[in-house]
Amino acid sequence: MDAYSIVVAAGVYNPGEKEDSMSKKREKNHLFAQKAGKIRDGYRCQICGSTDHAEGHHIVDYQYGGRGDKDNIVTLCHKCHKEVHRGNLDICFF
Repeated sequence: MDAYSIVVAAGVYNPGEKEDSMSKKREKNHLFAQKAGKIRDGYRCQICGSTDHAEGHHIVDYQYGGRGDKDNIVTLCHKCHKEVHRGNLDICFF
């Protein structure tokens, strides 16, 4: 990865974080940003390294004002993405 590091802690709960609803319609530039983030990360989960079912996750949640650009996207596999949204994994960037 370039220009940032990831710290993952098990069992951290973020009470202000709500699960992002994928059913709401996203702008085209947002979808391009998700793809650009996955390309940047080589379609590889930045937690476990899996390349199975790569998904874009917002570092700062879109519904809370997180930007719709690749710098606010991290690639996660489906399993890790679910665990982040359930509050079982916390991703911190610095």
